[in-house]
Amino acid sequence: YNSPEQMARIRSFCDDGRYADGIEILTGYGPVDVSLRQYCGSVHLPYASDWYGPAIGRLEADPSYDQLRLRYTHYGKDKSQIVETLRLAIEVAAPLEPAYGVLHAGSANVDELFRFTYTDEDTDVIDVLAEIMNSVVSEFPDGEPPFTIAFENTWWPGMRMTDGKGTKRLEEKLEFQDWCVCLDTGHLLFSMKGTDTEEEALEVLHRCADSYSQDVLDRIAAMHVHVNTCRQILKNTSSDEPCDDPLSERLNRANSYIMKRDQHRPFTDPAVKEYVERIDPDYVVHEMGDPVQENHVRDHICQRSLFS
Repeated sequence: YNSPEQMARIRSFCDDGRYADGIEILTGYGPVDVSLRQYCGSVHLPYASDWYGPAIGRLEADPSYDQLRLRYTHYGKDKSQIVETLRLAIEVAAPLEPAYGVLHAGSANVDELFRFTYTDEDTDVIDVLAEIMNSVVSEFPDGEPPFTIAFENTWWPGMRMTDGKGTKRLEEKLEFQDWCVCLDTGHLLFSMKGTDTEEEALEVLHRCADSYSQDVLDRIAAMHVHVNTCRQILKNTSSDEPCDDPLSERLNRANSYIMKRDQHRPFTDPAVKEYVERIDPDYVVHEMGDPVQENHVRDHICQRSLFS
């Protein structure tokens, strides 16, 4: 939210104290508003559609992209630029003094944006991400980031949290200590190919949790809690047919496509509290997605009330 009126409402909402202890702020590559520090519980670092392709030399970035567009699409044209971009993103967010900063631990092949089966192996993506993040963090004092890096599961290749294997792989590959996992329930439901009801969604989430060892549970310090009941949307919109559209058109279509699937709706079933307590994170973010601020706040209060 960028207008003064919207920001005033957010400050008032946090000051109220009944519904939130703070907010997770989506940061970028420019200076942050340090006046928001008192409301900042965490930050969500910028994400890119396909960073893995340039990182391994499979994808050549469009030469017409300016620096900002390149960062938001791929983080950079090659591995060294990706490292520079992610280091900048962390440096920019640091003045907010967040408890942690969320970073997507997955990458979408731009040739497979509309598919639900992918050619990249999860372990390969995780290994390259770990290599990049080791380089990013090595330049900070004592070889540790200025705040905890919280790796978030997506449904793209990478860490998906359908089981604990991705977290274990990160533990093997990362060379710094100050990191954790941010478990996103909606993304996990995507990875499990969706559900039709909230009750079924909670059954799926519990089934995945059954496979988490105590070590994996201990790594989950944060959660993005929201529900998607979108099995039919997935069936109707996913396609393994080749897409020959220009990259810019594909990305624009993909944004609309993802918004329909990744609904970020509030749970209304009180049983979600039992699931969250089972995972036992330090931080719970009620990540709602309605673009209308009044509806966004309504959905937040709806889900937050289940935890009273």
